[in-house]
Amino acid sequence: MTPKGLPWSLDLLPLSMACMLLGHAVRTRIANPTLPLPVLLGLAAAFATLHGVWDDTIDLNLRHYGQPLVATAQALLGMACVMGLAERLARLASVAKPLAYLGRHSLAVLLFHVWIQDMTTAAVLKATQHSALAAAVSFAVACTAPLLIWALAARWTISRRLLMPSASTTAGR
Repeated sequence: MTPKGLPWSLDLLPLSMACMLLGHAVRTRIANPTLPLPVLLGLAAAFATLHGVWDDTIDLNLRHYGQPLVATAQALLGMACVMGLAERLARLASVAKPLAYLGRHSLAVLLFHVWIQDMTTAAVLKATQHSALAAAVSFAVACTAPLLIWALAARWTISRRLLMPSASTTAGR
């Protein structure tokens, strides 16, 4: 199915701009999300309730937004839960360092994970016929293999110059 829309997805511009403006408006509030545990659990319960009752989805690639009020509420509640959980995980040194490393190299994961995950899922399913195992293994491989590719790319001058910002380009940020 080919998504329909304007060239360069210009039809998504109003929604994208609204999301960016909302993010800009709340950026200082979500920069340090210290949600008390009861509030975080309440947000998670509200998200689970909305998801369980309506299960609306947002897929901008297919130009599907579900029920606008419910889909937006689910998205905002989900983001609040993820931010609250991330803040709590950041307090655990054993988890914080690996997640920080993964975050610093998220571009590599984003570039390579789909193909790696598809190939791994197919291989594990072919070998075991167990979909939960295939999902778990392919998720782990799709998160770690791109980090290995990135580390190898850092060793060669040409790939390092193409893929990685130099100190001079990031100094002004």
